[in-house]
Amino acid sequence: MSEWSIMSVFKDICCARPYLHYQCLNLKLQRLISSLLLFLLLFCETLFASEATMLPAGVYRTRLYFTIAEADSVYDADGNEQSFEQVYEKALIDNGVPVDVKDVYRIDTGGEFSMNRYDFYIEYGVTDNFGLGAWLQYFDISNNAHASLTTDSAWALLSESQQSVIIGATEYVDSLDASASAPGDTVIGIKHRLLGDNSSKYRFAYHAGVRVPTGHVADPLDTNDISTGDGQLDLGIWLSFDYQPHPRFFINLQTRHEYQLAGTRDVRDPSDPTRTLEMEFQPGLINYAEIDAWYFYPLAKTELILKLMSTYYLEDEERQQSYDNTSGRFTGSLETIDGTDSSLWTVQPHIGVSLFPMAIPVRALLSYSIPVAGVNLPAAEFIQLRVDVYF
Repeated sequence: MSEWSIMSVFKDICCARPYLHYQCLNLKLQRLISSLLLFLLLFCETLFASEATMLPAGVYRTRLYFTIAEADSVYDADGNEQSFEQVYEKALIDNGVPVDVKDVYRIDTGGEFSMNRYDFYIEYGVTDNFGLGAWLQYFDISNNAHASLTTDSAWALLSESQQSVIIGATEYVDSLDASASAPGDTVIGIKHRLLGDNSSKYRFAYHAGVRVPTGHVADPLDTNDISTGDGQLDLGIWLSFDYQPHPRFFINLQTRHEYQLAGTRDVRDPSDPTRTLEMEFQPGLINYAEIDAWYFYPLAKTELILKLMSTYYLEDEERQQSYDNTSGRFTGSLETIDGTDSSLWTVQPHIGVSLFPMAIPVRALLSYSIPVAGVNLPAAEFIQLRVDVYF
């Protein structure tokens, strides 16, 4: 390759400020992580059981969840699934760093996301049709990126500044090994049944809750930090409808709607990556629909539980203040940010056992979540174990 061809390929790199590449890369990847966490926050069944059945008056239920989630690909804005390798490569290219130049060099990338999540619920039946509850969470999250640079015969024809930018961008992606072990947000709420009882053919109940910002909010200057909460109060309402044509079989339809209040957060200064600025924002409205079919089958002295669930999650675009170059701060009214909406459709088979026939008030369910389609969210697969204990 001639020296002229090399210089034409890298004409945008010559005058680039390296930290701007890193800042844009970090914004893209942190948005990816944040979108996954917002979805996972809603994914686990709500503060109360999703069905419209209720606890009898005076009965407590504790619910423990253990979730293992992994993702090595994401759905883009057009709904196409892309590997993390493709995401990182596109981020480099979009910021003026080609990843494969014949006879000069190649940048190989990859990555994976993993999470262990622990949830604890406690619910109390005040009456046969009204209950109270609280939900606490703990996250152990890891997001590891990989990047390596292989040079070829024409590498020496690049200037030192060009080589520096390429090496720096590669090292930056490779350093994105973010992790967090911290509590999540806390949810408190009520559940009220308006139609039917636990043995009725038709049942309807609503749930209302507040999410309190007890989770960890990432430091915007620390690329190795991950949020486990959204840092603000959120309001939610859930609607549950049951149809039970047989004592051992019923279908549940639930919708969830979460209004995320406007707030402020610290973000990296677009003109100075060493400091933060305060920015007003408001996440989009979250809507979620879930339909599941339950079947209870007598098995020896226990009861086998079979459940098939399908979910659809949708979050509207976020609104933010704009950065004013003159004043050097975020000002003005909130404006919609394109590309911040997201959606995900999953299918989740469950199998479980109830020990109630043995006079042991325990129920356990094991589930596997399969992503079907989505937009701007990781294509995460996860396994979840749920144990209910009544007393």
